[in-house]
Amino acid sequence: MSRLLFCWELGANLGHLATMALLRDRLRQQGHSFLFAVADLKAAREILGDEAELVQAPAWPDYTHRGSRIEIASFADVLALVGFGDPNALSAVVDGWVSLLRLAGPQIILADHSPAAQLAARALRIPLISLGTGFTQPPLEYSEFPALRADIAPAVPEHALLESARWALARYGASTPPSLPGLFQAQSRFVIGLPELDPYRSFRRELLCAPPNGFARPVPATERSLFVYLGTATPGLQEKVQLLCSLPGRVEFYIRGGDPLLAEFIRLRGKVAHLKPVAIKDALGRVSHVLSAGGAMLTSEALAAGRPHLLLPQHRETALNAMLVTNLGYGSKVDPPAGAPEFYSAVRTFLADEALERRTFDFANLLLDRPLPDVGDQLVAAIAALAAPQDLRLEAASAAPAS
Repeated sequence: MSRLLFCWELGANLGHLATMALLRDRLRQQGHSFLFAVADLKAAREILGDEAELVQAPAWPDYTHRGSRIEIASFADVLALVGFGDPNALSAVVDGWVSLLRLAGPQIILADHSPAAQLAARALRIPLISLGTGFTQPPLEYSEFPALRADIAPAVPEHALLESARWALARYGASTPPSLPGLFQAQSRFVIGLPELDPYRSFRRELLCAPPNGFARPVPATERSLFVYLGTATPGLQEKVQLLCSLPGRVEFYIRGGDPLLAEFIRLRGKVAHLKPVAIKDALGRVSHVLSAGGAMLTSEALAAGRPHLLLPQHRETALNAMLVTNLGYGSKVDPPAGAPEFYSAVRTFLADEALERRTFDFANLLLDRPLPDVGDQLVAAIAALAAPQDLRLEAASAAPAS
């Protein structure tokens, strides 16, 4: 069958690996083989296991935006922040991906938040499947990326970003579409998440998908308990952990990138510390509340499970997720400048809000009546279609009714 290359280029959360971790065995049974080119080798090893074939994804050079502002007005600013508008930086990363693709020889590329890898796939004309959350998969039907904020313009004009891509692709003789969104078209494309938490919901025409095997399902919590998922980049992490360990009742921690000494402190305080990534659906079945930075997949899973969510946003994507959750009325947030007393008070108030708990659980039960297609089934079918011999694909295309 096919040699598949999974690319993860940008972003820190482990959700970028979750879909493939769940689907890998199913695809292997169909004869496909894998290479994973990832932004974080340690995280990939923890999620995918020792047997996964891993390489480091080409890294973007350090880049500082020199303009007067770098708020996120649209997905164009996500690209501008990493240096997409710098032709030398972009071409270096694209060239790195091209070299990797030539060495790996994949028949199909699967890309999660990997803009330069998508350009490399275009350069070498390798079939591409893109997948990701609503934030990393903005609508592509428009001449420009839809706005996330209507009150400001993108920091770098889209035509400048497109010109940078044209320069990077020119040496490979690859064509460049007339619009920036057109650069990221793929043979198949999947957006994973709940429509309620899609920052582009007003613009989205494509149907969102559930993660493989569906979202977490709401089950009544047996006790008041808290699941904490934070990273080591969380401001004041150690102080926050100490405060959370002083809460009564059960508290489970997973600190992404955390060290064993912090885990031992948590255990000595009578709480639960996980050193390896946690199966989110299992954790949500054990606890009544969630505290996290607001990663897209955990935010969707928590809402689907009916678990109130306290969010500590650290960048624009998680700030958007926090805004969506709180505007819906199924969680609250603590902004990063908050000191220890404000943080602890916010946590206690959050855990004591019984109305919030009932409201969130009731909404999760409503979601059960609106199932979304399983991205696993969709992705497996898309790979099978691209992996079919060329003559069979042509035969199927000729047999398809004219639209």
